[in-house]
Amino acid sequence: MALAHPEQVIGVHLTGITRGPHGETVLGLATKAGQTYRVDYKNDLNEPQWQSLGAPFVAAGPRVDVTDNTSNGAQRFYRLVE
Repeated sequence: MALAHPEQVIGVHLTGITRGPHGETVLGLATKAGQTYRVDYKNDLNEPQWQSLGAPFVAAGPRVDVTDNTSNGAQRFYRLVE
């Protein structure tokens, strides 16, 4: 099966989730060194579009922490795209 887009949403690779000292959310992600990733989010799964949490990044090793600076306590849904 061919993908319609050059990006691919990958399976769950979450290694941890914590709250930082200022209420920010820190996502621990399992990654492959040299691979480019992007984290997207939605505030509600019924929203039609995902929003990018930041610029795509190249993983330097097997794990990376990504910080979501939203500290208002709102629920968010995340996906990792490669």
